[in-house]
Amino acid sequence: MNSTRRVILVGAGHAHLHTLQHAAEFARRGVELVVIAPEDFWYSGLATGVLGGRYPPEMDQVDIAALLGAGRFVRERVVKIDAAARRVHLSGGEVLGFDALSVNVGSEVWPIPGAADGVIPIKPLHELARLRRELEAARDARRAVHIVVAGGGPSGCEIAANVRALMGGGAAKITLLVRGARVVAGFAPRVSARLHDWLRTCDIAVQFDSELERIDARTAVTTRGDAIHFDYLVNATGLHPPALLVESGLTCSEQGELLVDEHLRTLSGAPIFGGGDCVKMKDHDLEKIGVYAVRQSPVLLRNLLATLDGTPLHAFVPQRHCLLILNLGSGLGLARWHGFYWFGRAAFWLKDRIDRRFLARYPRPLP
Repeated sequence: MNSTRRVILVGAGHAHLHTLQHAAEFARRGVELVVIAPEDFWYSGLATGVLGGRYPPEMDQVDIAALLGAGRFVRERVVKIDAAARRVHLSGGEVLGFDALSVNVGSEVWPIPGAADGVIPIKPLHELARLRRELEAARDARRAVHIVVAGGGPSGCEIAANVRALMGGGAAKITLLVRGARVVAGFAPRVSARLHDWLRTCDIAVQFDSELERIDARTAVTTRGDAIHFDYLVNATGLHPPALLVESGLTCSEQGELLVDEHLRTLSGAPIFGGGDCVKMKDHDLEKIGVYAVRQSPVLLRNLLATLDGTPLHAFVPQRHCLLILNLGSGLGLARWHGFYWFGRAAFWLKDRIDRRFLARYPRPLP
């Protein structure tokens, strides 16, 4: 019987990179560290820039096997987490036991009824790289295309703007469907109005009160009855945690997020931790942005090691305000910090510098 202790990381997202980078700490304790994920890490901060043609796709990825070093990378999906038996079941049939486990499985888009060919979800992020390749082929062939972006939040606006940057001012038609009365509804009204005006100057048609209801072949049907033909439709209508957490019987929020305490540990008391978009802290309502996952990552490492060592856990104290910068393509950005906003090239320059510095810590896959 194999008596080696094992720590499993389910998912290779922002919150797990720090732990992977310190795999030697587990090896030194005689513990096997296993990360289970279907692919290498894609960095969300650079994804729309990849779509817009500013960055090559390989720049937006981290080579998990190279980062892990002293450990095991399993390119599969976890289909069940059995907290009571301390086992995980993999899509390929393998079952692995664990002494401690952490989940960082990110989020998924809500499916659109009737979705078929030409519908691109914003996650997984490699789908945006695929969309770029197909749009570049259409552009180079001078083929007219209509791209519909469903969702007027930050992601939808970034995608519409970067599609315009990729396609230029040629024959490509871009339509942004907005559920409510303004884009980026969570921003100050004056900022929403300015962004809307700027999108119009980029020849991006913005349709308000146009919630996507279903898709018939390559036609988007909205709740107000509009029927819009498209060549490509990007689904940026909203995100939710993977069903894995609820289906595994873990303690979750109404939205399906893993509920965790101040130590990022499940409320059941099992040696299960989590970070990033797929978790909800019981005493905090955090935005679903990568900066929190990055800040959680050192705490997850310390608490996984503390669980193995039988020492006290450490608390994660989220910062009150986070810098958020949207990449609007063509070297422009929109930044938000503590109620202040600024638009222009300086905002993008800062975002580009932050993103490059973050990715410089990790190995890239070969192109």
